[in-house]
Amino acid sequence: MVEVAKLEGGWGGQKELAVKRALLARVEQLHEFNPMLGHRGVRLGITVPEITEMQARAIFEAACQLAKEGIKATPR
Repeated sequence: MVEVAKLEGGWGGQKELAVKRALLARVEQLHEFNPMLGHRGVRLGITVPEITEMQARAIFEAACQLAKEGIKATPR
C-alpha cells in the first residue's frame, strides 16, 4: 500500500503503478478474517491455484536436485 501511494504521488512510472495496484488488489482479494477456519487443502488450492503451483514446483525442483546429487527420490 505504501509503494502504491508513493507511485501515485509521482515517485514512479505508470507501468510500475499498474503492476503494484494489481498485486495489491490480489492481496486484498485473498484476505480472510481467519484463513484457518474451514478453507484448507484442496479447496484452498482450487481457490488460490498459485499455492498448488508453487508447492508442486518446489517438490519437482527438490527431486531434481536430489537426482543431481545421486540420491533417488520418489515424490508422492
